[in-house]
Amino acid sequence: MLLAAFAQGVGARWREGSMTFSRVIRDGLGLSEKEKISGFMYLGESDGNFDSTEFVAPGNYVKEWTAG
Repeated sequence: MLLAAFAQGVGARWREGSMTFSRVIRDGLGLSEKEKISGFMYLGESDGNFDSTEFVAPGNYVKEWTAG
C-alpha cells in the first residue's frame, strides 16, 4: 500500500510504537481483546522532503538464536 501511494504521488508513512498497544486506541476502534494493531499508515500530501529516521544498529537488539 505504501508503494501504491508513492506511485500515485501521495505521501505515506508507516509507524509502529506504543500507540499500537494502547487500550484506549483499541477500544476506540472497537477491537476485541484478541485483535491487535500492527501499525498505522499515514497518508497525505508530500513536499518531497523525506527525513530519514535515525539508524539503530540491529546488533543492539538482536542476537542469533540456536536450538540446543
